Amino acid sequence: FIMKIILQTNLKMLLQNKGITPAKLSRDTKIPPQTLNNWLSGHEPRSLIQLRIVADYFNVSVDYLVYGIKIT
Repeated sequence: FIMKIILQTNLKMLLQNKGITPAKLSRDTKIPPQTLNNWLSGHEPRSLIQLRIVADYFNVSVDYLVYGIKIT
C-alpha cells in the first residue's frame, strides 16, 4: 500500500481557503519562499520540521497536510 503525497493540492487549498499568499505564509512561518514554491510545484518535502510548522499554522495534522488523512 503506497500513500500518495498530495501536499501540493492540500497546501494550495489551505492557502486559498484562508486567503493567504505563499509570501505571507513564508513571512509568518520563516520557511523560505523557495521551499514553499517547491511544494506548490509538486516537489516532495525534505523537512518534517517545516511540514509540522505549516501544519500547525493551518491547525491541521501533518498527515492531513501531506496525505489528506484526517486523524480523529
